[in-house]
Amino acid sequence: MKKLALLFFTVLALALFAACGAPVAPDVDNNVGDGADDALTLSFEAMTLGGDTMSDAVFADYRLTMVNIWATFCSPCIEEMPELQELYGQLPEGVNMITICVDGESETELAQEIYDSIDGTFAVVLADTDLLKGFLTRISGVPTTVFVDSQGRVIGDFQLGAPGVSGKGTLAGKYLELINDRLLQVE
Repeated sequence: MKKLALLFFTVLALALFAACGAPVAPDVDNNVGDGADDALTLSFEAMTLGGDTMSDAVFADYRLTMVNIWATFCSPCIEEMPELQELYGQLPEGVNMITICVDGESETELAQEIYDSIDGTFAVVLADTDLLKGFLTRISGVPTTVFVDSQGRVIGDFQLGAPGVSGKGTLAGKYLELINDRLLQVE
């Protein structure tokens, strides 16, 4: 059983690593169905980097939650962390942001170092086996960002990679554009 689990995590890490650092790709449409009954949802209960238990119940307090999925081995993920922290301080009312570190359970110390280096204040969920075998099988690489409503339903397309920044824009500003777009889609 341990060998099977090790093989699974190795294959998952290789798949995520292969996409890490890839050029910004167009949005990937991972929505399922048209109605709320068959919509893709993010449900979880896992430990945070701070040692607390967090669940999808956190979504109920906000109209929209941005969920950034990253890994400690992913340079583009780490490079966008300071701007994610900046974004967190600029979120509109009724919007939250959390991150999920896909290798956080095995690389907790490194994840903590990365988080401390940006003076992080947002929640970092450490992906456990349930997340890795469940919702996270739908992502094709890191970083990936998804947006969920107060019931955990995915709103709009997945954002694979950081959103493109051109001219005088910033990454935080580009994420704010995506947030405002998703807010228009929330019931």
